[in-house]
Parts: sequence; structure tokens; C-alpha cells
Amino acid sequence: MSGILVNINKNLDLAVQRSILVLQMVSELHKVGHQRLRIMPAFSPSGAYWRLTIGPDSIFSKTHGALVEEASTYDAVHLSIGRNEEVKYFGWEDASTDNAYELAVKFLERFPELSRCGRGWDYEYSGWFQRLLGLAERGWLPYICADYQEIRNDFLYLHDGRFEKINTSLDEAPKLPNPPLYLLNRFVHEPQKREGSWLNIFKRR
Repeated sequence: MSGILVNINKNLDLAVQRSILVLQMVSELHKVGHQRLRIMPAFSPSGAYWRLTIGPDSIFSKTHGALVEEASTYDAVHLSIGRNEEVKYFGWEDASTDNAYELAVKFLERFPELSRCGRGWDYEYSGWFQRLLGLAERGWLPYICADYQEIRNDFLYLHDGRFEKINTSLDEAPKLPNPPLYLLNRFVHEPQKREGSWLNIFKRR
């Protein structure tokens, strides 16, 4: 069982490679109609860990599309990724060798309520997310804030996780605008219902 996935560049920092895999997982979830799932990326105060919160659009700020306002453990999930330790995505013991598609299947199975809250189509946000993912796959890891950098109202920060710099126009530091805001009255299409559960449909892909 596998999806059509982009290989991760092994010349990138190991923590960046692991982080890209989780972002690819979110993209897989968006593909099957969970586009109301959003992310808040950040670095720990020490700078040693990249942290990601995944939650439904309803818990995000109405003035910043990548900032969680307030969420309980039931509203969102969190993970922290570093370079020098064994990776356990979401604390799972059986996912260290999974690809993005396999992580997405486990996500739907193990976070059913969050997955339900994330169902719906948000083409504007998912389009922005593809821009973020494309930059991450080149080695530019997004984050909203760090110990020495405050939250901006225009752009997300991008950490350069590349070992080898390329002397081309692609080597110039790109910019990633903040994601579109969550709007309560935005018309969001619900995924079309088919026979069987969404999880089973996803597994048959």
C-alpha cells in the first residue's frame, strides 16, 4: 500500500527530512477531503526542535491563519521533531519507517474526532499549503516564531535546512505569505459521501 509520493532529498538536515514527511502527510489528508486541517509550525525556545500543531480551522486565529488561538488536547495534536533522537511521530511506536501516505492512514484511524472536524474542502488554504510544501521539499522549513523572532503579520519565517547551497536563482531565500484567514462564513464544500467509510476509501487508493 503506497501513494504517489515525492522522495525527500537526503542532502537535507535530518530533522528537516522528518518534518517534510509530516507535512506530506497533511497534504495526503487534504487530498481526500480533510482540507479544514491546518498547521501551526514553530521552533522550540532552544531552536533544537521543530514543533507542529495540527488542528481544525475553527481553532485558528481570525487575524492570523497559522496561529492557534486556544486548543485543548481534544482539539489538536502536537509533535516535536529533533535531529539527535529516535523519531516517534505523535508518540507512535509503529510508524518510524512509514511514508506520508501510511502516516495519513494511521492519523485517520487514531485521531477520528480531529479527522471528523477537519473534513471539508478549503481550496484557498490547500493551495497555499502546496506552496509551503514545495518550499519545504527544497529545504526551506516554515515556522511562525522562535525564541528570537516574533510572529509576523505578513510572512512566515523559513529555516534553511540545506547542507549544499546551489548558486542559482533557486538559492535565493524565498518568501511565504501567511495563509488565508479562517472565515466562519466561507462556503466550504463537504466531501461527497461514497459507499463505505472515508478511511476504507483512503486505504483502497
